[in-house]
Amino acid sequence: MNSLERFHASVNYQNKDRIMYWGFPIRESTRHRWHKEGLPESIDCGGDVHDYFGFDRWDHISVHIHSRCWPEFEPVIIEETDTYKIWIDEMGTTRKDFKEIENPGFVTRSYLRFPVENRQDFLKMQPHFNPDEKGRFSQSWPVVKSRYPQRDYPIEWIIPGFFWLIRDWMGFYNTCLAFYDQPDLVREMVEFITDYNCRLIRNVMDDDDVEVDLLVIGEDMAYKNNPMISPQMCRDFLLEGYRRINDTAKQYGTKYIVVDCDGYSDPLIPVWLEAGFDGIYPMEVAAGVDAVKLRKEYGRKLLMFGNVDKRQLAKGPDAIDREVGKKIPLALEGGYIIGVDHAVPPDISFDNYLYYVKTLRRLGGRQKS
Repeated sequence: MNSLERFHASVNYQNKDRIMYWGFPIRESTRHRWHKEGLPESIDCGGDVHDYFGFDRWDHISVHIHSRCWPEFEPVIIEETDTYKIWIDEMGTTRKDFKEIENPGFVTRSYLRFPVENRQDFLKMQPHFNPDEKGRFSQSWPVVKSRYPQRDYPIEWIIPGFFWLIRDWMGFYNTCLAFYDQPDLVREMVEFITDYNCRLIRNVMDDDDVEVDLLVIGEDMAYKNNPMISPQMCRDFLLEGYRRINDTAKQYGTKYIVVDCDGYSDPLIPVWLEAGFDGIYPMEVAAGVDAVKLRKEYGRKLLMFGNVDKRQLAKGPDAIDREVGKKIPLALEGGYIIGVDHAVPPDISFDNYLYYVKTLRRLGGRQKS
């Protein structure tokens, strides 16, 4: 089987030659460590490293930075010293970045002011989210999409969700307050984001060449113990917008739609399923998300990705065997594609990650008929 066939067999609970080998991104600081431990210097932390480990090919539609702000704001440096820089970034946010970075790939920063504080600010932001802006597409886009009908690998596309984008505009604290203090503004922003995403989907997918296998709505609206807004608030403010986006995506040939949400997202799953989502990722174990438990609760209604505890990969072979062994039966059954539950951090050694990959191969072989 090729990667495309294997993906669809996996999510549809069909027989397959083996499980999908799916790799979550590798942190830059992790790559630096691995280069010292045996990873060839020529291998970067993008697709090259996944090829190196023999993962299934998994391509991403290249529309500007998760389909976010474009044109970007002109960066402005307000103050700069030997240790930090205060500046207005490409999203219009005023922030303080510290120059000494202990772990590359993790930016040490503090946010000082966000570009949207009221409706007038929001109106000024709207021109930066024009879905018809040609600059969102690379010059190579016509050639890239012309190759899609002949592909033998799945295509993924990430677009911004409501909480994700409003938080970019207002900041986390102000966003949470706005649901109470400025509910009319939140509803207006949700309607704008809905229209934006639906038009962007049409612009990308209204073409026989482009059929997306997996559409990902980026949200990140949960912390370790609970979501950042209640399920009822999610239903009241976001449900109809989710439905419109999901209906549009399915109309244009999208096969599956999942929510990208870190943290403990379990209380939001019923709302997402009601809105037409098929599943979730990356399912962080440290936040209490458990694929085995969710399979018992939702059966085949919920498609799942990830949920391999990255903390266990740092502990060595015995811990890796236990962690992968718990999840492999689900991956063999279907409706679940096994993978690390977020970007791979630098406390995981190169040898441990190699052992993890070998364990996937050892336990995830041909499914019995």
